[in-house]
Amino acid sequence: MLKEAIGVIPTSSMNMALVHLALRNGYPVDLGFHTKESRLLFEEERKIKELPGIEFPDTPGLTIASNFSEAVKDKKIVFVTPRSWDLRTILEEVAPYIRSDAILVCGTKGFDEYHKKFYTPSQVIEQMIPNSRNNLAIISGPNFAGQIINGVTTITTVAAHKKRIAQEVRDIVCNYNNNGNGKDFLVDIYKGNPQDVEIVGAFKNVVGFVMGFALTLDKFDTNTGAAILFEGLQEVSLLCKKMGRSSRAIMRPCGVGDYGLLMNSRVSRNVTAGENFGRGEWDLEYLMDPKHTIEGVRTVKAVAYLAGKRIKYMPLAAYAYLILYGGMNPQEAVRDLLEGKAPPISPLA
Repeated sequence: MLKEAIGVIPTSSMNMALVHLALRNGYPVDLGFHTKESRLLFEEERKIKELPGIEFPDTPGLTIASNFSEAVKDKKIVFVTPRSWDLRTILEEVAPYIRSDAILVCGTKGFDEYHKKFYTPSQVIEQMIPNSRNNLAIISGPNFAGQIINGVTTITTVAAHKKRIAQEVRDIVCNYNNNGNGKDFLVDIYKGNPQDVEIVGAFKNVVGFVMGFALTLDKFDTNTGAAILFEGLQEVSLLCKKMGRSSRAIMRPCGVGDYGLLMNSRVSRNVTAGENFGRGEWDLEYLMDPKHTIEGVRTVKAVAYLAGKRIKYMPLAAYAYLILYGGMNPQEAVRDLLEGKAPPISPLA
C-alpha cells in the first residue's frame, strides 16, 4: 500500500533525522529548504550545513520542493522543526497550504517570544494553524540527529492530545536496525498534555548551558555534573507548576533521559556554547546570532520571565540568567550554585 507523503519544513538537523527514519519505513518525503543556498548545497553535495560529515543518498521517494508552501501542500503529514524564533514566521507563510487534517510533527525546543510573552511550540502552532490541536504531535528525547542517522540506538518521547496521532507518529519513525532483529529508534508515548513535554525539553537547554559553564572549572567531573542535573530536575518541576502543567514528563525519556545525556556527551550545542562562553571565547552577541542555532541563550531569558518570582527558588536558572545577561563571572557563579548560595539578586522577580 502506498504510504502518505511527508512535507518537511525546514531541513533542520532533527527534521533530517526524522526524514532518515521515515524514508527507511517507506514514506515519500518532500523537502522544503530555508534558503536557496541550503537547497543548492543539498542538490550538489547531498549535505546540510547543520550535519557536517553526513551525506544523504539520492533515495527513491526523496524529492526537493521549490519552497515551503510546495513542500507542505496536500501533505497528510508535515514535519515542522525549525528554530523556535523562526517557527511563527514559517507557519504564517505555509498556513494557507496546510490540510485541515494534516498531522503536524514538531521537535522544536524552546520558547517563542511574541509581544513580550513566551509560548511553547505547540501553542504557536495552534495560534497559526486553526483547529490543529488534535492533529499535533510533539517529539522530544535524548536524541542527537547525527547519531540517529548513523543508527545509534536511542529512544524518544511523542506526545499528542489524541492517542491515535501519537501512535501514527510512532509508526512513521520507529525503526528496525539494519540486521532486522531489533529496533534502533524507540518511541515512548506520553499520555499527558504535550506542553508538559515541551517545558521539560526547553528547560534542558538551560541545564546544558550551566553544564557548559561548569566544564570550565578545574575540578569538574561527573559528580559535579550530577549535582547540576539534580538541581535542574528540581527546578523544571517548579517551572511546570508555575506554568500550570504536570511535571510527570520529567520521568520519561524527554526528561531524565534527555537531561542525563548532557553529562555523557559534548555533542550538545548548549553545553558547547556554555563552555565557550565560560572561557571567554564566545560572547553574548555570538550566542544570539541566529545562524548558530543555540536555543539555550534565548531559553534562559524566557525561563526567567516565565518563572517570575518563583525564580527566587530556581538558583540554576537565576545564575544562568545572571551569567549571560548580567555579566556575572561563570566560574564564581557555578561555585556559588554548587555551594547552595542564593543568587545575589532575583532577576525579573
